Amino acid sequence: KEALRWFQLAKKAPLYQNREYPYINSGRVYLMKKQYRSALKEFHLAKDLAPFSKNLVDTINKIEDLLKESEHSIPLHSPHTGIKNSIGDINSDFNEDPWKDSPIN
Repeated sequence: KEALRWFQLAKKAPLYQNREYPYINSGRVYLMKKQYRSALKEFHLAKDLAPFSKNLVDTINKIEDLLKESEHSIPLHSPHTGIKNSIGDINSDFNEDPWKDSPIN
């Protein structure tokens, strides 16, 4: 939570050499928190600032694939609450960590 606050400040800094870095780092935090949609948003913003970064494209594709797979593999409603599962519950459906070989590491 503290890191995200600092990254937000860095995004607003008037002088910042690599403008995409705070977005990439925020995306990494969201990945660790298993908040994949928030991570995807941050990586898309970073890609807007660094459009030729193949690593960003690869990471965005990986997250989008993960989200597509999860939409087909998890039930729409939780048996306990009757509401749609959050994206944070998706990781429990995977046998291994999908980010162990992430190009943004």
